[in-house]
Amino acid sequence: MPSGEEKIYYITKSLDEQQVQIKDLYNLHHNCSKDVGIQLGKLDVKSGIWYALAGAIPGIAAILIMLLKGLL
Repeated sequence: MPSGEEKIYYITKSLDEQQVQIKDLYNLHHNCSKDVGIQLGKLDVKSGIWYALAGAIPGIAAILIMLLKGLL
């Protein structure tokens, strides 16, 4: 059976290991949060471009139809 000092040593060692693991997980989470924010920003720009194109196509088609009707 381990003595009191051995128990304290193993408890302290396991706590140190857990602190290192928690720090690594925190850093991983922090880095992923930055990446997600950047990806959301890119997605927002892409959706804005597609929204503009989707709005421009019917407008251009209407102008072309009006021009063709005027020429005929």
